[in-house]
Amino acid sequence: MRSRTTGLTTLIKAFVVPKDDSVAIDSSEIRRHCLSDLEAYKIPGEIEVVRDLPKTESGKLKRLELREIR
Repeated sequence: MRSRTTGLTTLIKAFVVPKDDSVAIDSSEIRRHCLSDLEAYKIPGEIEVVRDLPKTESGKLKRLELREIR
């Protein structure tokens, strides 16, 4: 997840990587799941489904490159 602060509000964006490319992921279903398990301030405002996440050669997440994914 990535957060961005605008004024006094922090917006959270979640990146979802499906295990199987043939399965369709419904962002509204993910949001409903988050509503049942998370506090309101932890629920992502945006959900982005991506094929894979940018990682370094050692497997660490490249957080700055997440900003470029749209």
